[in-house]
Amino acid sequence: MKLSIIKFLIVLIFILGIILRFFRLTSYPSGFHIDEATLGYNSYSILLTGRDENNSFLPLYSQSFGLDRALGNFLVTAASIATFGLNEFAIRAPFAFFGILTIPLFYLFAKEISTNRYFSLIATFLLTISPWHIDMVRASSETSVSLFFILFGQLLFIKGIKHKNLWLLFISVISFFVSIWFYHAAIGFLIMTVPFIGFFFIKKEANIRVRKMLIVTLVASLLLFFSFLVFGKGGIDRFSQVGFHRDQSVLNEQNKMFFEEGPNHIFQARFFHNKLITYSRAAVKNYSQYLNLDFLFLNAGKPPRYSPPAMGLIYVFELPFLLYGIYKAIIGKSVFFKMVLGLLLLSPLVAALTYEYSPNMQRSFFMVPYLEIMITLGIFSSLSLLTRHRLVIYSSVIIFSLSMLYYLHQYYIHFPVHDPLYRNDGAKELVKAVTSYKNSYSKIYVTNDLESPYHYFLFSTDLIQNHF
Repeated sequence: MKLSIIKFLIVLIFILGIILRFFRLTSYPSGFHIDEATLGYNSYSILLTGRDENNSFLPLYSQSFGLDRALGNFLVTAASIATFGLNEFAIRAPFAFFGILTIPLFYLFAKEISTNRYFSLIATFLLTISPWHIDMVRASSETSVSLFFILFGQLLFIKGIKHKNLWLLFISVISFFVSIWFYHAAIGFLIMTVPFIGFFFIKKEANIRVRKMLIVTLVASLLLFFSFLVFGKGGIDRFSQVGFHRDQSVLNEQNKMFFEEGPNHIFQARFFHNKLITYSRAAVKNYSQYLNLDFLFLNAGKPPRYSPPAMGLIYVFELPFLLYGIYKAIIGKSVFFKMVLGLLLLSPLVAALTYEYSPNMQRSFFMVPYLEIMITLGIFSSLSLLTRHRLVIYSSVIIFSLSMLYYLHQYYIHFPVHDPLYRNDGAKELVKAVTSYKNSYSKIYVTNDLESPYHYFLFSTDLIQNHF
């Protein structure tokens, strides 16, 4: 295949990615979730005054509606509002935009891993049509921006090692650091994966100078990440809210086991049922949820506001290729595929340390690119078999087409009407109805059960302009 044809196919894939991520973006996903409303109001407030709703000036993490959202999200959303005005499209557009930018970036990343344009083309196409990626970037998930900067950092990191370029390593660390400003879980992911990638190459690098360069980069990176973790506190505060040590079922298990040991058996109780054992069991149980078939291929994860019903995060037809790709990575000689497999296994660890909405498809979103690499490796290794007979080719095309058609049907037909309250459906209509009566009554009372709708009133264009 000529290079010009490959470039043409990349352009087509990129256009498909734009369509899948921007087509009727304000209508799908349906509703306007409370997280989006708070993001819009606070971004508009920062755009005009530099302060959030708590009157904090450019806060590293803004506390709104019980959540700590990182400053980067407000800055990109403020820029979008300045461009498109205060509306739903302006809130969702930045995250869809970074989702689209990830597509060509992923092509370069896959090419750096495989050194094969055909492999990279398949991997990029799979990411483009990935239900998990589409779901998250359309729903204003900050992980879409964080993933872009992490992938960009990993690409530069690998290139810097290959070409012994200290500047590329330096820029990669900056890109990693920027990712933290969008999603708090990124810092835990980076603390695990950056040393993993670095030591992977240190082990195989014979040049002493390059080894020293890598070690200095790793130490500087970890110092930067830990400093941010300690002094930023946003990630720590969020973990204190959703960490598995707060899970009542875990605490109940430990207390019950203590009681069942009987009186005067304190030593036995502490030896067999201490926090180390109880929390380790909880972490292993949580981690296993992110690798099971139901989460990945059948019913996605939580929160349900991100994904359509009866649909997994990966197409079912990709399962045999995923398993075969993992097998080929293990037995193969490529250190890069082994590295990607390691990154895939490390990706759910941060999510496994939390319990709220578990298994959580947002906290484990960093799995996506590594899953697609493994699936592509399985497909690429099977091409000779897949293209040997016309029947196999036709069957593969039909299965692929039906799988994607099913996903789009679930997303555009069922998602808007299946448990729409998860996406705060009706909140905008509530604001419209209440504001139509505001001149007829001196006071209007609105329930705050289960979630207070006051951000929707603040987000309303006529009210927010009067507010400022």
